[in-house]
Amino acid sequence: MELFQEGTYRPIGVLFDTPVYRQIFQNCWHMPSYKVHVAMVAELLRLQKENQLLSEVTPEDMARHLHVMSKRSLRVQLLDFQLQEYDNDDDDEVRMLLSMAREVNDSMRMRDIQLDAQRLISAPELMPPNFISAKMMKEAKAIGEALTERHQQTSCSEHLQQPQDVVLDVVPKVLQGLWVPKPRLLLTMPSMKLDKMAVGVTKGVEDGVLAALGSTTHEVNMSRSTRDEMITSIIKTLHEA
Repeated sequence: MELFQEGTYRPIGVLFDTPVYRQIFQNCWHMPSYKVHVAMVAELLRLQKENQLLSEVTPEDMARHLHVMSKRSLRVQLLDFQLQEYDNDDDDEVRMLLSMAREVNDSMRMRDIQLDAQRLISAPELMPPNFISAKMMKEAKAIGEALTERHQQTSCSEHLQQPQDVVLDVVPKVLQGLWVPKPRLLLTMPSMKLDKMAVGVTKGVEDGVLAALGSTTHEVNMSRSTRDEMITSIIKTLHEA
């Protein structure tokens, strides 16, 4: 804990003042694309509610699929191009740190999208009028078909993960569970305010875990349900403490 000062993990504190980190932040927390994704997930949930989409497809599946699709956009491709300057051996550590920072922010963004879309479905009167259009409905049906096909072709059972992947999957969601206000205001991207803390804590936990494990290679079996149980348990323990 001595490595944390004013909520920042000191070994990477300089990262947040760099132009490339600011670009990662702005690219992730881009309100127009955020609203489009919320609207699309809400429409997919509506289709699911009407039995037009496989019930096993989760809001997380939906948000992640849209996130993968967004990588084709010019905005994301320009960021990828900027990050290519770190693709050499000398900058490997910097590249890995920037990649982690990007994944942490993207993970929190996807979770915010899921929660906003679920709230819109549970309270339709809150749905902005421009979130509903014939074009949106058509695109949602096509995406729903792709999600159903993918779900039928892949298994959601346990799979092997590296310790750092588990940390990356768990820590940002724990922080969101602890700090994102309830009730939350719609379409405000509340987790955006956690970016530096989330990146720093994730890196700090990762460093601690890897140091404890030593140089031996480790892999763990992890399913989504196991991950969610772990997150719930950690949040409960912290609240009790």
